[in-house]
Amino acid sequence: TLQLPAPSAVIGAYRSAVTSPLAILTGVNDIPQVSYGSTSTDFDVKEQYPLFGRTIHSSTGEAQVALQLYKSLLHASHVGVLFVTDAYGSALQKAFQDAASEENIITDSVAFSYSADLNSNEIRNAVTSLKNTDFRFFYVIAFEAHYAPIMTAAYEEGLVGDD
Repeated sequence: TLQLPAPSAVIGAYRSAVTSPLAILTGVNDIPQVSYGSTSTDFDVKEQYPLFGRTIHSSTGEAQVALQLYKSLLHASHVGVLFVTDAYGSALQKAFQDAASEENIITDSVAFSYSADLNSNEIRNAVTSLKNTDFRFFYVIAFEAHYAPIMTAAYEEGLVGDD
């Protein structure tokens, strides 16, 4: 139980995966929570997160903007999606897949865990799976720590480079 006086409100974390358990706690204790960076669409479910608010759009808006890049600028009809399986990555992947489906753009998604050992084969195997789709365009939903292993694997698989 909370000690009195209870906080008037709580500022949520940047990452959706961290915000989620805190939003449940603040909700059951009737304390509003506001996040400046958590974009997961999970927080749109007001029955589960009744007092959650944010100052940034949800993953749905981000997915629609990304899709327009692939559709309008790149004229892509197929997009491979590599995503991290945390609240942020999973929500953005689903939102992108849903938006792509509405625009008749075919997607194939491959996931890797947020806690993947950056020196293990998990990320490399995910990149190899995307290569096997024969798609030319890829949407990567990951964090900065994942960038080097993803790009190294993509280079070694011939997905990026001098050509």
